[in-house]
Amino acid sequence: MSRVLSSSTSGLPFSPLIRLAILGLTAWGVSGGLVQGDAIVVNQSMKAPTIAEIFVEPGRVRVELEIGIRDFEAFRNTLPGEILEKLDPSQAAAPLAERFPKFFEEDWVLKADGETLVPTLESIQGRRRELRDEITGEPLSQGEEEDEAEPVVSVILNYAFDPPRPPTLSLRPPVESDGGRLAATVGFVLYHEGQAVNDFRYLGLESTVDLDWEDPWYSRFRHPNLKRQYDDPLRGFLYAEPFEVRKEIIARPRDLENWIDLDLEDKKELSPEDQAAILEKVGTFLSDRCPVTIDGKPAAGTLDRIHFVRRSLRRTSIVDSDESIPAVSATIGAIFVYPTTGLPQEASMTWDLFTHRTPEMTGMATDEAGGLPITVTPEDPVLTWKNYLKNPTVPGLISVPAPPEQSGWPIPISLILAAGMALSLWFRRQNSGAESKPGKGAWLAVLVLAGLSVMPATWVQFPPGNGKVRPANEEATSLIEGLLTNVYRSFDYRTESDIYDALDQSVHGGLLTEVYLDVQRALQLENQGGAKTKVKEIEILTADSQPAETSPSFRSRVEWTVLGTVGHWGHIHQRKNRYQADLTIEPVGGVWKLTGLELLGEERL
Repeated sequence: MSRVLSSSTSGLPFSPLIRLAILGLTAWGVSGGLVQGDAIVVNQSMKAPTIAEIFVEPGRVRVELEIGIRDFEAFRNTLPGEILEKLDPSQAAAPLAERFPKFFEEDWVLKADGETLVPTLESIQGRRRELRDEITGEPLSQGEEEDEAEPVVSVILNYAFDPPRPPTLSLRPPVESDGGRLAATVGFVLYHEGQAVNDFRYLGLESTVDLDWEDPWYSRFRHPNLKRQYDDPLRGFLYAEPFEVRKEIIARPRDLENWIDLDLEDKKELSPEDQAAILEKVGTFLSDRCPVTIDGKPAAGTLDRIHFVRRSLRRTSIVDSDESIPAVSATIGAIFVYPTTGLPQEASMTWDLFTHRTPEMTGMATDEAGGLPITVTPEDPVLTWKNYLKNPTVPGLISVPAPPEQSGWPIPISLILAAGMALSLWFRRQNSGAESKPGKGAWLAVLVLAGLSVMPATWVQFPPGNGKVRPANEEATSLIEGLLTNVYRSFDYRTESDIYDALDQSVHGGLLTEVYLDVQRALQLENQGGAKTKVKEIEILTADSQPAETSPSFRSRVEWTVLGTVGHWGHIHQRKNRYQADLTIEPVGGVWKLTGLELLGEERL
């Protein structure tokens, strides 16, 4: 193994950012002594002074360090001399080539199967700190905030080892001279052949990872805190709701090859064509696995949707259909639906996807109250949900007040005028004694009558009465809230015909199909493969109602919010939207109905 530094390290040009970092040392409180980080209460390792990303491949390791000002002293043996002289002006810094061996032998130590690795220094430069997601640590698009980010020193190291596939790799960051405390605070993540072995975590005194070269998904750090949240290759979930039970399965194609051939051998990436072929095979395979019973009887379900999914600490999303993905981390989500007549009392799924690597599975049984984790084994493979809900929510429409009774019938005034003219012409003809053959006057009367009868005009009550059709403002707001609630509740039903029948009680005529399509679109989450939001609450924020001029109806400009939940993959997430629209409401067949809707605004809260 070579101990020779890369030829460019002795004379690397240092950018103005390093000088900016030097000027900022005093402001950051760095003195000649070592700088200690604050006590760690919650995991914010992606905001640590030093960030390390470690990439393990056959025969080599690449380490990318982002060293913050507060850790300069701990990493002094890999920093430019001008920074060290700023840290301690009384001493001239030794050349980097002399200091570097101490760095990898004592400060930043990597061992492959117990043997210390010797790196080459690929590059060292000053730059701004990379912005990262505060939950996942994933790099963010660098916008204007980058100009305000802390200056750091970027160091890239390359290590080689032989044999090319060691069983273990150990990491040790800089420690104090007594070896008992860390001299730097390092947030890190390690990737084995592209697969993240851990979520972003703080690096301790020494951490060892067992490398699984057959399947890097199963590489694991020995410390229990250094793991991925989503490290189960096979998981099952059971959802119970009124009108349906869902079986949801997450599975890696690589693990499913214990049962079916998916042609994954030696593939590093799965193309869109590969993914389509795999989804078809896996959908068919899973249809016959993990059988479901509902209230003690075997249930027949259908595959509702199946996708490749990407899981992170922040969310689970659907992989784009034109995107290639790494084969080692490729994961499929499949959802099967089992219709029911109402909310069942019990549902169960028998798990039959155990492997030698997964001798048990922790699944989830979920209803509107939340999820209950359940671990199943080959000896006890049944995941069961039971209805312990005291007051379960059962879909149904709420009662909406009927329109007030009227003392007459609403008649367009144009029709009254036309009828009056027709009667006048008839009396005139009777009194004139003319023959019955119609003349020009009669034909003109017919034309006038036809024109007036279709002409828009003000409606009046006949016989005259109170004419009260539009409710008072408070009544109108309550009425609007009831109608909108029933529109959304209609989508609690599962079949299209049932949804239309429920909508027909609140929406009239040609608007029915339009509302169905618009609400269906709003409730479905495209980035979740069509998962549907279940509406829990409607709140009217404002409603300005005015009577219509041409019909017994009223118009209202309404702003409202919709709170809904989405349940999938063992979790229930909330979603809230705000809408603004002009609504037209009128009595139809003795009930109030929406007859017009113009959406003015839609916002995700």
